[in-house]
Amino acid sequence: MDAQGNTDLDSAQASDLKLGAADPPQWSAATLTVGGLRYRDTDGLRLESLNLNDPIITLRQDATGHFNLPHLPFTGAGPDPEVPLPMVYISKLATQGKPVFDYIDQHVNPEYRLHIKPFSLQLDGFDTRPGAAAGQFKLSAQTGKFTNADISGKTRGSNSGVDVTLAGRLTGLDLKNLSPYTGTYEKFAIRKGSGDLTLSGTVHGGKLDLQTKLVVSKLELEPFYQGGSANPEGEDGSGSLATALMLLSDKNQTVKLKVPVTGTLDDPQFDFSDATGQAVAGVAKGAVMLAFKPLNILVAAAKFAGGISAMSVEPVEFPPGEAKLRAESITLLNSLAGKLKDLAKLKLQICGRVVKADREALLKKKLPAPDDARRDLAQSRTRVVRDYLEQKQLVAARQLETVCPDPGAGSEDAKPRADLSFDTRAISSKAKPEQATVPAN
Repeated sequence: MDAQGNTDLDSAQASDLKLGAADPPQWSAATLTVGGLRYRDTDGLRLESLNLNDPIITLRQDATGHFNLPHLPFTGAGPDPEVPLPMVYISKLATQGKPVFDYIDQHVNPEYRLHIKPFSLQLDGFDTRPGAAAGQFKLSAQTGKFTNADISGKTRGSNSGVDVTLAGRLTGLDLKNLSPYTGTYEKFAIRKGSGDLTLSGTVHGGKLDLQTKLVVSKLELEPFYQGGSANPEGEDGSGSLATALMLLSDKNQTVKLKVPVTGTLDDPQFDFSDATGQAVAGVAKGAVMLAFKPLNILVAAAKFAGGISAMSVEPVEFPPGEAKLRAESITLLNSLAGKLKDLAKLKLQICGRVVKADREALLKKKLPAPDDARRDLAQSRTRVVRDYLEQKQLVAARQLETVCPDPGAGSEDAKPRADLSFDTRAISSKAKPEQATVPAN
């Protein structure tokens, strides 16, 4: 080292390194080997090689939700954004031996633990200087017997930190292991299911612009049990969530979604326009959070639109005062029946309705008992829909349920119809049976 602090070092090695006072430490390595070190005040630090042998990284999230990590400048969200990023160039960084990554989340109950062994990280041409050429990285990891992650991309220095362009795939994710999150936040557990995620996009100044494709297979849910006792009846969110997932599923019980991700690393935002309806979009968010959040170490919460006892679909409309199916109604029922055939556990509720336009039409017929006529019309609409689906053998009889027809007048602009909804309790194995309710006009 000269008087200006300039340093040159051909090679150096350190053993039994540890970072952090916690037990276990945040980071440790059996040996760290540096080759071709050079430091210049005007050009920053340059390393020709940096090898980590048997590194062990432990990331812990405490009960308040805070991580045991200092600020990372590449996130673009430091305590003092005016402080420039240090100039560092690493020609080649690589892990060696048997690297281990452990994640402990005490923010959920029971606490979640993730053990990744082995993983491999290789970084070529990492350069934080603005305007420098892009470097390349590749990360591979494995946890359990079947879960694998492969992410690769490029890094480039900028005024806001280090920008990343990446593409990757996470396969064989065992969703059952994530029940502490769904149980803590949404009161249901995952009995079984697997997930695959592909993603591509950029991280610029800590801001996300990613495209993700999520495939969830054979997902089954159940009420969450904590401390040996079940949730109170009625607080289990698994029914509506499972129903919505079934509506998105193909005949192989697979859900496929495209979900753009924006926002920041700490607060990702999801675009669910690919999934229609509030409940379905909520399900998509839950599923994507489960699979996407490993990029932010793991899921922070699986949120979805809850409190839904039934999911409505397009109603079957009728001419005022009549209970005869129109051509467009038959087309709707044929399409719906095709979906129900693939979803044998799903039950369709049918509720015939009589509204103001029907009452006016019936009054013109001058029937002797108008109240009876309205009730008969509501029942006929329910029956004609059920009979069409059942007699045409489009849907199994056990999948159809008649819900107390409604002869009320309804709102001023309500349309003569039969409402259709999917019974969420049909697939919630532990839910208490209760009398079906009629959706509001």
